[in-house]
Amino acid sequence: MMLGVSMKLVKIILLNFLLFVAITGSLVFLIVISSETLRFAKSKFLYKNIECIRASCFEAYKDILWAKKHFKEYSEVKFHYETPIVWRADSFKGDTINISENNFARKTLSKNKPKDDSKVIFFFGGSVVWGVGSNDENTLPSHFQNISGYKTKNFGENAWTSDQSLMYLIKLIKDGHRPDYVIFINGYNDATKCGNKFGDEHGILTEDDLRLKFSESIRKKSKITFNNFFSIPLEFVQRIKSTIATKKAKGGSSAYTSGCLKSNLHLKIAENLYKNWKIAKILVEDNGGEFIAIIEPMLAFTDTKIDPRINFNNKNVHTIEKKKIYSHLLKITKDEPYIYDFKSIYNSIDDYIFIDEVHVTPFANKFMANKIYNIILD
Repeated sequence: MMLGVSMKLVKIILLNFLLFVAITGSLVFLIVISSETLRFAKSKFLYKNIECIRASCFEAYKDILWAKKHFKEYSEVKFHYETPIVWRADSFKGDTINISENNFARKTLSKNKPKDDSKVIFFFGGSVVWGVGSNDENTLPSHFQNISGYKTKNFGENAWTSDQSLMYLIKLIKDGHRPDYVIFINGYNDATKCGNKFGDEHGILTEDDLRLKFSESIRKKSKITFNNFFSIPLEFVQRIKSTIATKKAKGGSSAYTSGCLKSNLHLKIAENLYKNWKIAKILVEDNGGEFIAIIEPMLAFTDTKIDPRINFNNKNVHTIEKKKIYSHLLKITKDEPYIYDFKSIYNSIDDYIFIDEVHVTPFANKFMANKIYNIILD
């Protein structure tokens, strides 16, 4: 009698477990199919038919025919792990974006071709230097090469902080490169470290944010693999969590309290950036070059026109954190002649310059390139 009851209980438990697995598997499979179908539709159909992609319909791009194609291609750029800088963009061939297969640097193009004996300039920084919002001909390094006639290399990378720029500079010098000038343009990404859930001033941007950013790349073809089967539901959950956190932060300081300011991490972040610049300067000068550091422009410091489609709040707690970091950075670097404050460099321009909180138009890149060239001439 007892044995029969026990067997029935085991059968019930087993059936319920199988039912749970079946339901869970079906839900996961449904999410995978839906997500992959959406990715395929975006890549093949939606992006061809929708009018605007990201900032392509902003006033700043109204006469630029390649804008929509550029932002589509930018969404297709993928990344890989690389020592010692953690990640790097994959090689890419497009109409507006081309990334080298050899060193994964974005292509520098200019009408003014450098001579064989020309000076060599290395640019380092985040996505502003890399050139989000510009085709290959209109990135900051490309404009600089065209203006100066110097051989210019674009070693900027999306979401890099000054720590990663410094590590990559060390790698290049160990590999035998001896540039005449090295230019670091930093600020915004370093200041974004305040948003880290874990880590300190030496860290890079959060792994959670990066996973979300990378997962939004458009896959060229739909793939239902074992890895994708489980990664896509997790990506879906991460995106929901990120949306909730973003909405909370956008509510301003009343909705979110900055642990970064409370712990004085913002001061350490500014000091860490300054230390990275000092180390880079010593390294470059010891190898026969000159070093220039530039405090990156940011929308929070501009008086230029702002497109109404840019979602920006000067009272947002993350903006306040960045402004505090910039303030301390300016204070501790004020006596350094090799460090230039460009945070408000566009304030003399009565036009649309920014396409979001930090990225700028092709015209702005040309404007900054002229300013940097004048520094070198002086």
